[in-house]
Amino acid sequence: MPYEDICPGFRRCDYAIYDSEQVCLADKVIPWDNRFVGNTAIEFEGEFIAIYQVQNPGETDAEILAADLVHEMFHAYQMRRGENRWPDDFKLLAYPENMENYRLKYAENQLLAAAYHETGTRRAGMLAAFRAIREQRRKLVGEYLEQELLAEHLEGCAEYAGCRALQSISPDKFRERIERYLTVLKTMDKAFFDIRRQAYFTGAVYGLVLADCTEEDSLQTELQQYRQVKAGKIKEFLDRSPVEKEEDCMICGYDPMNMIICGRQVLCTHFVVLRSGESVQFLNGPVLLELDENDDRKVGKYWVLPQEKS
Repeated sequence: MPYEDICPGFRRCDYAIYDSEQVCLADKVIPWDNRFVGNTAIEFEGEFIAIYQVQNPGETDAEILAADLVHEMFHAYQMRRGENRWPDDFKLLAYPENMENYRLKYAENQLLAAAYHETGTRRAGMLAAFRAIREQRRKLVGEYLEQELLAEHLEGCAEYAGCRALQSISPDKFRERIERYLTVLKTMDKAFFDIRRQAYFTGAVYGLVLADCTEEDSLQTELQQYRQVKAGKIKEFLDRSPVEKEEDCMICGYDPMNMIICGRQVLCTHFVVLRSGESVQFLNGPVLLELDENDDRKVGKYWVLPQEKS
């Protein structure tokens, strides 16, 4: 399968296979060093390359390894194109233990798994229900859902690329892998609560489902459209000629269910409470905040609509 068929602009790159002693490159073997850790993509001698650890070559399936290398090559592709939409792993570690959100996510997973084996209008209906549940979850966990989507974009798209490669290399092994992934989605166990790891499966299966829907956009395009909607709402606010105020203050109160973040700007559509020294002010929304580069609670300037000037 041509790499371009997986994703426009995606191409093969160099790779390294290593163990605890040596690193095998295309044209040489070098001693292992701590640049080669995990299965990922790194910058090596001015180029982004895929790296993969193989400790027992005799027990390694060459076809599976080839597909897994494509996964890591996709990370190299993401790096080459300057991808900056990385999930905040610490936010994912602090994912809220909201039982209603977990129940909805489980239902969401069931729909996605079922949609894989459906076609036409039934598949489209399941995808619509899948998206509707995600919107319900957004109201429950707010920014944490966006972190899930970013993890799907980072790891899910790469796993989708690896699956597509395996489908070309060995259709039987591809079917075995996908059935295993569908089982993961349909199972409620301890692994279900590992949100970042779940993103590998949801992202890959979602991408495969969308790839078979000519009327659907790719997972990557869908996430981009979601971000464009948020940027559009902020632009709509700025088009209303808000008043800019420069003031160093801290966010001390907010409504997480009615906030939109785009880069370092946050649109608080309901309200926000800001503290500056001993002064505390409650501002009815909409209010646009510009966050400090190094502190998500610190604000250097903000905008309010003219009628809300104090």
